[in-house]
Amino acid sequence: MMKRMLVQCKDAVLRALLAGIFLLSSEVGWAQVDVLLPDSSSNAVTLRVQQFIDDLKTLEKDCHDVIMVKDASQLQESQVSAYEWRIKSMDEKLQTFNSCWNTYFIAQQYEIAAHDDLMERVAQLDVLKQAVTDSIAARKNDCAALRDFLASEAFIMPLDTTYKRLYSQASKLSLIAKAAPMLEKLKASEQMTFADVSAHYAKAKEAVGLMPVLAPRMAALDEKYISLKAMSEKIQAMAYKPFIQRIKDYLLGFAAVAILLLFFNLLVSRLVAVKKAYKSMKQYKNLLKTNEQENYPTI
Repeated sequence: MMKRMLVQCKDAVLRALLAGIFLLSSEVGWAQVDVLLPDSSSNAVTLRVQQFIDDLKTLEKDCHDVIMVKDASQLQESQVSAYEWRIKSMDEKLQTFNSCWNTYFIAQQYEIAAHDDLMERVAQLDVLKQAVTDSIAARKNDCAALRDFLASEAFIMPLDTTYKRLYSQASKLSLIAKAAPMLEKLKASEQMTFADVSAHYAKAKEAVGLMPVLAPRMAALDEKYISLKAMSEKIQAMAYKPFIQRIKDYLLGFAAVAILLLFFNLLVSRLVAVKKAYKSMKQYKNLLKTNEQENYPTI
């Protein structure tokens, strides 16, 4: 008698649990969850397992289509936020699916274990479930790459004004001997700024590796990074020099340019002379050929 009461109590608890799962799954959109009672009919179980498989296939397709960036030039942060919201929604759907499936599998495990075709379907379902899990994880990485790129772009692109100001301040400080400590402080600040620039630039390149559609926008970022790097090197090379030394450096630089121009002019003159000599030689050979054809004596 006691054993029978325990069995009835166990059945009642199982019915209540399965009914609760059914109501929860109805709220999130999983239709017709047949988990109220273990069904001894293998056909009914087969149909239900197939329905689970079809639901997974639909979710997998949605995961592949959740991020569609055809023109990266129009990509904005709001669009990335929309992608993230969709991926979060699909992740929640997968968690709900897992809850429903685990409950149904426990209820029908003996029926499933008794039929090879049902075991094959369950194996197929497990493979699909892993594929969906991997797909959602990949989409999360894609969204993170898009967000990193936009953040890097927003940090690097407006720095022209900042670097022009730093260069101007460094130039003025380098004219005054007593301002050497201030110049070193400015150079240290610029070095930290450029370290941040390099870190953001590296993240942007990693993002393009994951999302090649960003390559056209990366070209502008490459150009900006090279420009900022050149400015950084000039600022770091700034140091106080006496006025006389500056004049000497200027004259030496001017003399070097003058020497290069002189060498270039000599090279051009030599090439022109060689070209004229070649042209004269060619005319002389043509004249000799003409004399031979007309039987004129030649020297």
